[in-house]
Amino acid sequence: FKMAKGASGGIEYLKPTKSDTSRGLNYQILDDRSFDGAPKDLTTGALTDIIEASNLSEPGGHGSKRFAEWNRARIVVKGDEVEHWLNDLKMASFNRKSDAFKTLSVFSMYRVVRDYGGSDDGHISLDSRSGLISFRSVKIREIKD
Repeated sequence: FKMAKGASGGIEYLKPTKSDTSRGLNYQILDDRSFDGAPKDLTTGALTDIIEASNLSEPGGHGSKRFAEWNRARIVVKGDEVEHWLNDLKMASFNRKSDAFKTLSVFSMYRVVRDYGGSDDGHISLDSRSGLISFRSVKIREIKD
């Protein structure tokens, strides 16, 4: 993906239905420069409003976001375990069916969504809420154990 100044959006996945009102998990994309001081659970690579984005690949590391250039988002779902990657750095990792996840969800914008994150399959939606976000080379593949 590539984002323009002021862009905000995401990649929504495991959406139970195609409906616009259906809510899946959301890989956040945000122009952090324009939204200086945004909470870490709203920065690029976060699970929107629930799990913050932090470089989990390198001790003391920061994210590697290239604004106005192409970035590589990768979402890995293996059963209940989920990882968000940004430019080959792991930014978030969580178990979508754990008690901790359910508790965090209750305090998020998704608190009204029944069984949020519980769908084992579903639809994908590329979202640009504000500003321009471009996507290219979108690949979806099933990983066999």
